[in-house]
Amino acid sequence: MRKFRLLPVIAVSTVLMMGITGCESITQQPAKEETKKEETKEEETKQPETSKETDSESAETTEKKDATDITEEKDSEAKKKEDTAEKAEDTTKETESEKSQEEQLTLYLPNENADGRNVTKNQIEQVTPDIIIGQLVGAGAIPDSVTVVSFGEDQGENGLILKLDLSSNFAEGLLNMGTAGEYLTMGSVVNSFLDTYQADGIEITAGGNVIETGHTSFEGVLNHFDSNESQ
Repeated sequence: MRKFRLLPVIAVSTVLMMGITGCESITQQPAKEETKKEETKEEETKQPETSKETDSESAETTEKKDATDITEEKDSEAKKKEDTAEKAEDTTKETESEKSQEEQLTLYLPNENADGRNVTKNQIEQVTPDIIIGQLVGAGAIPDSVTVVSFGEDQGENGLILKLDLSSNFAEGLLNMGTAGEYLTMGSVVNSFLDTYQADGIEITAGGNVIETGHTSFEGVLNHFDSNESQ
């Protein structure tokens, strides 16, 4: 009979324990939810502050970059101006150097009345005997088709003496001229070479032979011809 009385007591105890456990579980859940809400609020509060700091740093970086770009742009413009100035200076120096290396060509050309000579002076890159004779032929100062056979320079006791041998048609052209024509023509060649080369005298032959016209023999060293030259 005593064994049957214990069963109700055990059942009641079990029910009471389950009730207490359930209450504790219900009580704990709201507490956890409150804790999570508080943590979420703290994170939300921190996020705007972090965002503000990031924005501030970004703005500062942008300002520094803009300032750097402006400085670099100014430096670039200054460098371009400096390079342009240097190029202009180099060009000027090159031009002056080229001018200083040019040589003066002096020509004595018969005037329109054939009673005197006009003097012309030009700066050219390089003076050669062929250029001088070519200019004289082109100006009508000497017969057409006259060319240079040989040319030499001799620096001796009497100064710088030039030796010029022209084609034989130069002498043939002189034979067809009168005394005045011979003098003007030969003088144009002699004076042009002496002044251009700054020489003291010149020997001129034609085809290797002394030039003789019947009026004059142009043998040996010839000096500057005097005449009524006009500048």
